[in-house]
Amino acid sequence: MGNNQKIKTSKSLGTFPIVGFILGLLFIAVAYAVVYLTSPNFPSDKPFWEMVKFFHKTNPVLFVVDSLPLVLAWIGLFVGVRQMGGITGRKRLQIQLERREKELESIRFLYNVMFERTENCLFIALPEGDIIDLNLSGAHLLKLDESAEEVLESKEEVIEVLKRRKLNIQSLFANVEDRDRVLEKLRIDGTVSSLQVKLHRFDGETFDGLISGFMGEDPDGQPLIFGKIVDLSHVRQAELLLRKANEQLEKKNEELVKAFSELQAMKVRFENRSKDLEKLNQQLDYANKLLSEMAITDGLTGLYNHKHFMGLLEKEWERARRSKNNFCVIMIDVDYFKSFNDKWGHQMGDQALKSLAKTISSQTRSYDIVARYGGEEFGLILPETDLNTCYTVAQRIRKGVEKKALLIKSQDTKVHLTVSIGVTIYLPDQDDPRTAEQVLQDADVALYLAKNKGRNRVEMYRRDVLSESAKVVPIPEFNSNE
Repeated sequence: MGNNQKIKTSKSLGTFPIVGFILGLLFIAVAYAVVYLTSPNFPSDKPFWEMVKFFHKTNPVLFVVDSLPLVLAWIGLFVGVRQMGGITGRKRLQIQLERREKELESIRFLYNVMFERTENCLFIALPEGDIIDLNLSGAHLLKLDESAEEVLESKEEVIEVLKRRKLNIQSLFANVEDRDRVLEKLRIDGTVSSLQVKLHRFDGETFDGLISGFMGEDPDGQPLIFGKIVDLSHVRQAELLLRKANEQLEKKNEELVKAFSELQAMKVRFENRSKDLEKLNQQLDYANKLLSEMAITDGLTGLYNHKHFMGLLEKEWERARRSKNNFCVIMIDVDYFKSFNDKWGHQMGDQALKSLAKTISSQTRSYDIVARYGGEEFGLILPETDLNTCYTVAQRIRKGVEKKALLIKSQDTKVHLTVSIGVTIYLPDQDDPRTAEQVLQDADVALYLAKNKGRNRVEMYRRDVLSESAKVVPIPEFNSNE
C-alpha cells in the first residue's frame, strides 16, 4: 500500500504543472488566433518577430497572456505539492495508527494472560452490578459451571453464561451489611482493599473471602468495577482443625488439673500428719521460687535473661495487636567490650556489666522490660511508647553510661564505657505486618547501623514493608548526638 501511494504522489506532482502549462499555451493560441482573424492589416509576409510585434501592438493584453502558461504551471505545481503533503500526512497517520494497534494488541495479550492464569477470582462488572467478565479460576471458585450444569473450559464459554444469566455481583454477598459496606467504599474512595466478607457461590454455598477492587473505565469511558476475590475456606478449615485440637488439649488439661488436685489433697493430708513435712514443703516452695527466678533472670546482673525476654516480647506483641498500642524495642551493645576485658580482666568486665545494668534500669519505668540479651548486649521493651519518647530514653541511657566512671582499684584509675543503641517501633494502629521476631531483627539492624556509624550513638530502623493491607510510614530522621 505504501508503494502505491508513492506512485500516485509522483504522478500528481508532475501532472498538475504540465496540465497548467498546456492550458496556458492553448489560451495563447486562441488569443493570437482571435487577433489574427480580427486584424485586416495582418503582415503575413513579414518575419516571425515582426508578426509578434504586430500582435502585441494591436492588442497589448497579449503581453499578459504570454506569461499565462508559466503562471498556470506554478499554480499546478503548488496544487501538486499540497496534494503530496496531504497524502504523506495521511500515510504518517496511518503508520502511527498501525503502531498503536500493535501496542494495543500486545497489551490485550498480556492482560488476557494475567487475567486467565491467576489462581484468584478476577471479575469485571458494570456499576449497576452486572458481571461482564470472569476468569476461569473465578468461574471454578464461584462454581459457575455447576450452577450452569455444564463444564466451562474457555473464557468464551464463561462470558456466554454470564450474558445468558445476567449474573450480578450483589448476589455474591451473603450479608447485606457486607454488600453495602463494599459498594459504599467503592463509591466514595473508588477502591477497596482486602475486606473480609461472607460470600455466596453461584450454587448457593456460603464461604469466607477477601474482596478487593477499584473503579476504572473502558476505552470508551464507560465506568467499570475491577475486582478480586480470595477464598479463605482452606484457612477456615485449618482453624476448625486447630479448634478441635485445642478442645482435645483442654480435655487433657482438665485431666491434668484433676490429677493435680488429687495430688494437692494428698499433700494436705501429709501436711496435717507431719510438721516436718510442712516445713519441708515450705523449704521446697522457697526452692521452687528461687528456681523460677533463676530460670528467668540473669545471674550476674539480676535482669531478665534472654529466654524470658523473648517470651515477654511475644506476649507484648500479641497484646499490642489486640489493643492497637505501640511499643518500642531497644537493643544496647557495649562498645569495644572485648578490648576492655582483655585489658582489665573478666572480673572488671563483670563489674562493668552490673554497673551498666543499674544505669539502664534507672532510666526506665517500673513496667518497662529490661533484659541481658547475651554477653555485653541488653534488650529493652517499652510498652505503649511513641518514637520520640523511646528515642529520649535511649539517649538518656547512652549519656548515663558515658558519664559513669568505673574505678579500677588495682590501677587506681577510672575508665568510661560507651554503648551503641538501636531502636525500632511497632505500630499496630497502622496495620504493621511485622512479627515479633521481625521487630527484634529491625532493632538489631539499627544497632549495627549505630556500630557502623562510629559507635556511642543511637540509630533507628524499620524495614519498608508494603502489602495490600499494610502501609508502612518511614521513621523520621533524628540527630543521634542530641
